[in-house]
Amino acid sequence: MPSPRPILAALVLALAVAASPALAATKSKAPAKPKVDPYTACMEKARTAPDEALKQAQALWKAGAKTPSRHCVATALLSMGRAAQAAKVLDDLVHDLKDAPKDQVAELSAQAARAWLDAGNAAKAEAAFGRAIAFSPKDAGLLVERAIARGAAGRDWDALDDLNRAVELAPKDALARVLRGAAYRRVGAPDLALENLQAALRLAPNDADAWLELGLLHQSQGRKTEAEQAFNRAIALDPRGAAGRTAAAARARLLGTSH
Repeated sequence: MPSPRPILAALVLALAVAASPALAATKSKAPAKPKVDPYTACMEKARTAPDEALKQAQALWKAGAKTPSRHCVATALLSMGRAAQAAKVLDDLVHDLKDAPKDQVAELSAQAARAWLDAGNAAKAEAAFGRAIAFSPKDAGLLVERAIARGAAGRDWDALDDLNRAVELAPKDALARVLRGAAYRRVGAPDLALENLQAALRLAPNDADAWLELGLLHQSQGRKTEAEQAFNRAIALDPRGAAGRTAAAARARLLGTSH
């Protein structure tokens, strides 16, 4: 999951300065050296030293910068592996900022959705992605991400609705094609699955996930040789990554060997 970033720069820092005379006074001076604003500093610490970030977030809160503080807390919680708590903080923040600029609310909603997905709650992830898409309906990436959440919940036909729209909006997005191929495989449409995976590989010939999915499709159709070749390609492209490891396990099962 992509790490949350200080996407609220315009909104959050304006709120922070307006709410805190101390921060405003600091900003008005001309320091000898450029300084990182407290919100950005907190966000950076949230990824590398989350315990310290929580202390910085508390200072932001006391200074009146409550929106930046909450966003930093959520990011720190994610770094600490507390995804469900982070998602709740982000959901609440989205609710409180419903009148903020649409792109910022959409991004925060997407961050909440990713946190819910990390926490294993596909239903809440789908709902949060839905809120993001409502603010940004032509964002193909958000549609792809909601499709992932829907697929995780076993709702492949709904995932296909999102993926069809994503491919319309971004026809050169290989990931959307890979996911659509996987969804078609799972709903029992192998020809459409193959068509999408071949299209994905034309767009991204070295996409290990596409080769993995192609191997799974061939395997489901009893094409053992083709499946093994596709798995081998995925392993070669991503030997230590998730796609390569999954392909290695699938190949071992295919060949009846221990992995």
